[in-house]
Amino acid sequence: MIEPIVPPVIPDPTIPPVTPPVPVVPPDPNAPPSTVPYDRFQEVIKERNDLRKRDETRAKADEDAKKAKLEADGKTTELLEAERAENARLKAENETTKIEAMRRKVAMDKGLPSLLADKLAGATEEEMTKDAEALLAILPAKGPNINGPPSDGLPGSGLTDDQRRASAALGLTDDEYKRGTTLKEPPAKTKA
Repeated sequence: MIEPIVPPVIPDPTIPPVTPPVPVVPPDPNAPPSTVPYDRFQEVIKERNDLRKRDETRAKADEDAKKAKLEADGKTTELLEAERAENARLKAENETTKIEAMRRKVAMDKGLPSLLADKLAGATEEEMTKDAEALLAILPAKGPNINGPPSDGLPGSGLTDDQRRASAALGLTDDEYKRGTTLKEPPAKTKA
């Protein structure tokens, strides 16, 4: 039998050659300690001191940043609390205004005198309506208007145009007409 021809193996230049491991020898406890040159010792000490200073500076900067943040948070918290208090005050003022407006509306709807509108109790319109009805029940009934009807815009007279014409036809002054004074003697007819 003939053996096949195998080409020689060429090592890959991208793969580093394998080197045998170096045996680790433990230090000899009886050996004298090795010495470090003084210059190298000074360099290591200086590097260590520089690293300590850098760490201290960073720690101080971090602490200052935390303090500043806490102060800012404190101011923010104070502002937030002030805004919350203002919001609560405005809500209470709004509720008070709504209730006052509701009292005036109920008093006007029920014909309750405006001076008694503030006396209405209740948180809802229904409760205030019941209270207004109770107040109206204890008030005396409306009597005649002693001031007379409105004056149709004429100051002082207190009479409507129709009443003014009637008083003139009867020969009464406005005040006499309002009081219901009886007729005067008809004016004397002059002989011509």
